[in-house]
Amino acid sequence: GRNQYDVAITCYQKALTISRDNIEILCNLGIALQGKGNLTEAQSNFKKVLKLDSKNIVAISNIANIHKQSGDLSSAIYTYKEALKFTPNDENILYNLGNVLQENGDCVECLRFYKEAIKINPNFVNAHYNIGVVSHKIGELDDAVRGYQAAIQHQPDHSDSHHNLGVVLKAKGELDAAVKSYKQALKSRPDYAETYNNLGIIFQEAEDL
Repeated sequence: GRNQYDVAITCYQKALTISRDNIEILCNLGIALQGKGNLTEAQSNFKKVLKLDSKNIVAISNIANIHKQSGDLSSAIYTYKEALKFTPNDENILYNLGNVLQENGDCVECLRFYKEAIKINPNFVNAHYNIGVVSHKIGELDDAVRGYQAAIQHQPDHSDSHHNLGVVLKAKGELDAAVKSYKQALKSRPDYAETYNNLGIIFQEAEDL
């Protein structure tokens, strides 16, 4: 909880009185401040790190995370792209950049970064899932199916993927397959109200036909 962050922050601050320019301690302090919600203080801490090491990936990517948390999406996008100059194969930075681009409404560009993340780590469940979400949003239903199926392949109990796959399959008119997907979603998450609702709609519409 927050109290743990306070204890950690005190320890890091004490360490810095002994070893003032220690990059690891400065990064740890920044991460703890960020966790506690002190974003401005965290950011100035990471900037201290960049004065000592201008290519420090922990600092650059956390500054990008802070921009995202603060809702400054254009600065977050710029900063993640800066981080990628130094570490182009970091799957988490690629994925985070995809998320910010998605939030910013740039669906085509965000898909590119999710796919890059998957090239590096083919088991990246959330990247597969987000490809499903974005493809669905822009009406590319076959790509959406592939995205959700890939997420399920790597994590068979991923209830949101089963649920969303059901939604896409229903939109494609594949009702039996949609029902199967919804039932799979409920197996891994029995309290999924929206899934029960969607199943109800399918059965009701079948009755009305």
